[in-house]
Amino acid sequence: MLGPVDVKIPTMDVWYGLDQVGDAIQEFAQAHKHRVEKKALGLPRRMNERDPEMRQLSRHASPVHFHLQKDALGFKATVAAFPPEKLRSFEENRKFLQKLIEHFRSKQFKSGPSLSRPAVPPTPSSVPRPAAAPLKIGAIVEGTLLEEKTRKGGWKAREASSGLAGPVQNWQAVPPSAKTGDTLKLKVKIVSAKDAAFEYVPEVSTEERK
Repeated sequence: MLGPVDVKIPTMDVWYGLDQVGDAIQEFAQAHKHRVEKKALGLPRRMNERDPEMRQLSRHASPVHFHLQKDALGFKATVAAFPPEKLRSFEENRKFLQKLIEHFRSKQFKSGPSLSRPAVPPTPSSVPRPAAAPLKIGAIVEGTLLEEKTRKGGWKAREASSGLAGPVQNWQAVPPSAKTGDTLKLKVKIVSAKDAAFEYVPEVSTEERK
C-alpha cells in the first residue's frame, strides 16, 4: 500500500471539501493526459500513446482510495493507493501512483465556506398555506406579462394571487411600450382550475375622467 497520506482542507462545508478533492484528482490526471502510464488509475482510459503493455483488459476499478473526515479545523482527506499488477508492470504502476500520493501531499487546498450545507434538503413547512381567493369572472385584477406568447404572438399574463395564467384576449390593445414583467390592469374573462383568460383594461387618464 502507498500511503496513507492525510491532507487538510480548511473548510466546514463538506461539499466544498469534496469539490477540492475532485479538483486535485482532475489536476493530476490532466497533467498526464492520454498517456499510457495513466492506466495505473484504472480503466477505461483514452490514450493516444501506443501501449507496449497491451493486455486483454478493458475495465478495472481505481486502485486509489479517498476518505473525507471532519475535524476541529475543517476536513481531513486521507489518500491511499494499492498498485495492482493487472494494469501495468507492478513497478511502473507503483511509481505512477506514488506521484499521485506526492501530488496530494504537496497540494495546498484553498480555504472554503465556514458553514456546512445540510446533507438533506430542508423539508417544506408542514403548516398549510392559506388558500388563495378564487378568481371571479368580471373581476379587475393585476397581471404580469409573461415571456411566453400565444400562437398568434399575443400577450399572456399571470395573475399574482391565484398564480393562474392565460392569454390576454385583446392583446392588440396593450400599449406597444409594454414588455415582459410589466404589471397591467386586467379583467378576468375565463377561469378554470388550471388557467384563465383576461382582457386588458386601459388606464383612464385624468382628462378622460373629466
